[in-house]
Amino acid sequence: MTIERRQKRLLSCGLALTALAVPMALWAQSQKQEAPESLLPPGFGTPTPTPPPARPTPAPGPNQGSVPASPRTQPNTVPGPSTSPDMAPVPPENLPGDINPPEDTASPSASLPTQPQPTEEPVTDTSEDFASSPGAYDLPERSRRSLALIGILGQEQGGFAQDSFTGTDGPYLASLLRNTSAPLISRWGSILLRRALVSQVTTPKRVNGADWAAARAALLLRMGEADNARLLVQSVDTPLYSPRLYDVAMRAYLASADPSGLCPIVTGGAAALDDVKWEMSRAICAALSGETSAAASRIDRLIRQGKAPRIDLLLAEKTVGAGGGRRAVTVEWDGVDTISPWRFGLALATGIEPPADLLRSGGIQYQAWLASAPMISVGGRVAASDTAASLGVLSSSALIDLYSAAYDSPETADDIRARASLLRRAYAAPEKAGRMESMRDLWDRSDAGNILYSNYILTSHAAARFPVSAQYQADTGQLVASMLSAGLDRNAMRWANIAENGSDGWAMLVLAMPDLSTPVEYGSLDNYFDNDTSAKNLKSGFLLAGLAGLGRVSDDDRASFEEDLNIRLTRNSRWANAITTAANADKPAVVAILAAVGMQGSDWSAMSPAHLYYIVRSLKAVGLDAEARMIAAEAIARG
Repeated sequence: MTIERRQKRLLSCGLALTALAVPMALWAQSQKQEAPESLLPPGFGTPTPTPPPARPTPAPGPNQGSVPASPRTQPNTVPGPSTSPDMAPVPPENLPGDINPPEDTASPSASLPTQPQPTEEPVTDTSEDFASSPGAYDLPERSRRSLALIGILGQEQGGFAQDSFTGTDGPYLASLLRNTSAPLISRWGSILLRRALVSQVTTPKRVNGADWAAARAALLLRMGEADNARLLVQSVDTPLYSPRLYDVAMRAYLASADPSGLCPIVTGGAAALDDVKWEMSRAICAALSGETSAAASRIDRLIRQGKAPRIDLLLAEKTVGAGGGRRAVTVEWDGVDTISPWRFGLALATGIEPPADLLRSGGIQYQAWLASAPMISVGGRVAASDTAASLGVLSSSALIDLYSAAYDSPETADDIRARASLLRRAYAAPEKAGRMESMRDLWDRSDAGNILYSNYILTSHAAARFPVSAQYQADTGQLVASMLSAGLDRNAMRWANIAENGSDGWAMLVLAMPDLSTPVEYGSLDNYFDNDTSAKNLKSGFLLAGLAGLGRVSDDDRASFEEDLNIRLTRNSRWANAITTAANADKPAVVAILAAVGMQGSDWSAMSPAHLYYIVRSLKAVGLDAEARMIAAEAIARG
């Protein structure tokens, strides 16, 4: 420690040790509860009932992200954080890594389109004219939907306001969506982006409404959100489809393993796009409608012509057979080195699970699609659930339910059954020592990023029910990370007086606390820096960025700690200017999209403190305080 840093620390050490004690003590007193009783997650030890159809979850009021101690409360009935982003909003949920990089090279500006010039030719939306042509619609006029309003999550259900994109250039927004790489590094950032993409909002000007829906659905697919992408393309009337939307719709139906969904659009898709997949789809839809002779004739002709790879034709032929063509087709994956939505969707629809190494070649979104596929064995879905939960596609309740089903299934593999048994003990062990031991065993299963974080999500409700005790101070960091992974901030705050100043648990708590009246002092930041073992002290930078973005550190202490870390949080870049401008204009949905642009990458080492600062500050400025706090805490948990 330098002499200058030691002097700063001595000057503030008196306040540093007590800066958080008073507010945390008051918080803990106000949240005092009876010692919670352990509970089995839903499904353990009892047959798993068939779940009712899912429906959009309304956002609860502020600070409702807690698990009550009542023994009647089941994990899957608990709301998420203040805006409940952990819960799926609709039915079934490249940045360099230098901590202080050169200007612009670590900025997401590279994927930020340039705002259009005034002389640019306007984009004409002719789809309404097409819809008014004779014979274009089979629906009566009162049942038709306009391209002016597209989405599946209304504001009353937790979606963004209908006018969220009013006043923002449509081609600019569409270009942002098309050029954003996904999945994102942040589970909470992905959940927030999903909410923006599925919200029922008016189409921005100068963009074709069908193309706007296509850009939104395509990004959902890259995020692993197959079911939401399918629901979004279904929210547009078929006569209004554009070529882009036909293309994305095919991928959405295949990603959700539903080739029959292509049948209402197959004629228009074949006319709009010169792609042999539409011709193969014609044969499949003919078989599904009982026209077996026509289906056989079509598929035989395509096989003779050889216009598609053999594996694609075999899968199409097998699907035709499954539709009533009575063909026995053996699908061999030898020599197939790439996966595609076509191969994924038709294989699952005909009872075939593609080889695991082939699925890995296509990106982790395929794992998320697999985890949501109902025709896959529960063991296969559990194997893919680590990725799906870490990406935010599976909520904490859905993940626990999946393990519950695995525990009860006689076909579950031994390793998965052992893991489900550990989860059962984390809830139901008679002694708290047994419950803690089970949670530790789950947390220690792997140090791989997605698996480690998914285990936090898996144990989130068990951690929320665990009684507060100084005996487990060393476990506070993982307990807090587990609770916050599901947005259970109220339960996490019960550990405020147990977490050691300068520890990871303390850092996550000061970031996640809904209200913090006393700023965090330099001495506490310095304590955390001394304990920080992350590469280049990245987590210390994340802590400062989160606190500064939330307004929880003084300007002087922030400047001093920036100097210690040799970082600069404020930058002048196109992306920083864009997200700041959107925040100043009070555009929450636009801020959510720009925040996603800043969270591209393979893991949290790709994030810089400067980017985190702008994301947290901008989200808080537009009223997305819960999401800002959860993203800041996630940076510590996963950094």
